[in-house]
Amino acid sequence: MHVTSLPLAVAANNHALPADVRKEVPTDVAPPILRARPSVLATALCHGLKDTIGQMAGRTVGLALFAGISSQVWQYGNAKIIAGGLGALAAGSQALLLGASQIGTQSIAQKSAIGLCTVASAAAGATVAALGSLQPVTVLAIAAVATCAVSVLRLYAQGDDEVQGETLGETADAAKAMTFFMVTAASLTAVAVLDHAWGGADDSLAMRSIARLAEATCIELFKSTLETLGPSANRNALNFNGKFLASVCGLFPYWGATVVLNGVVSGLMQPPHTDSHEFLVLWGPLMIGSLANGIRGATNSTVVNMIHRARPDLRREATEVVRPSMGLKLPDPKKFPQKIVVRFVGNICANALYFKLRAHGMSVLTSGTIMQVMNGIIGQARDLTYELMQGEGWNEPQLTRREATKPSA
Repeated sequence: MHVTSLPLAVAANNHALPADVRKEVPTDVAPPILRARPSVLATALCHGLKDTIGQMAGRTVGLALFAGISSQVWQYGNAKIIAGGLGALAAGSQALLLGASQIGTQSIAQKSAIGLCTVASAAAGATVAALGSLQPVTVLAIAAVATCAVSVLRLYAQGDDEVQGETLGETADAAKAMTFFMVTAASLTAVAVLDHAWGGADDSLAMRSIARLAEATCIELFKSTLETLGPSANRNALNFNGKFLASVCGLFPYWGATVVLNGVVSGLMQPPHTDSHEFLVLWGPLMIGSLANGIRGATNSTVVNMIHRARPDLRREATEVVRPSMGLKLPDPKKFPQKIVVRFVGNICANALYFKLRAHGMSVLTSGTIMQVMNGIIGQARDLTYELMQGEGWNEPQLTRREATKPSA
């Protein structure tokens, strides 16, 4: 069977048309061009490369700022005031947005609970950023886990009808704030009794906190600008349950990468018992550690693709998981500061753990390796925290109304 190409077919049919119509019919019609979807491998490599570049740029900027302000020109007291203010603002803002989206702002009780959460978190952020205190980190981590446990109960807040399900759901929401404060008070008492030292091992820790903010800002600037450059995996193609599963699945490869590269290799490249302030001494280890974040980006991209294909129940309708390159874009003025806040709060918490271990006499290598175990969890929880701040949450089961059935005759 002979198949005629589309342009030749159109030209042949033109001879059967009147002369005035024949002139209006194009003869150079080209067949449609089908663009191939980017492969999972190409998307993963693109994510890994972009994340590595962003990390290298951000760490270089943060290190340069730290090396500059750690000179004798700066007074440690002034640095603590600035770092404390930045920590309070960041942690308080994060708590405010989380509370407003997860607890609600309809009633006076809800608003009061959000206010108390904001004040408590701001105080903790100031202490962590200025002094490197580990106690607030431990307390807030325990309280967050307990509050998340209460949130999971809402998944089972359903009954025989919608009214009963909504009532149980509202009860679970109200219990979040109460759980947060009760667990915070209990764990704060226990931690304070067990550990009386509220400071870190390094007097320049406040300066490191300030540098961490510059680092977080630069990294998020690169991530937001390069997000749609090259093929990319769209995390928003999954619902929150899918995003949580993706973060858990990506945790273990990232743990291995960050413990080896940021912990062991970077630790071996530094003086064993001295926390250096020198740019040239720290720059190499930081660049090596950036590779772990590239592995994290590639892994998370692959996991999102796999879950989207294998689990239809975790997809969002009419949302593509793989996006073609759309070039550079400007950061969203609303989302960009929130992402900086989440990253900065996680960074200062990791710093607090590291310098607490150093205060107990552990070496740079051992302290850094242990800290990276915590840092792996912080890194994978970063996106989930930001998504909770946007009002996302567990996808609740659909309520089904039970209808009475008539007995068959």
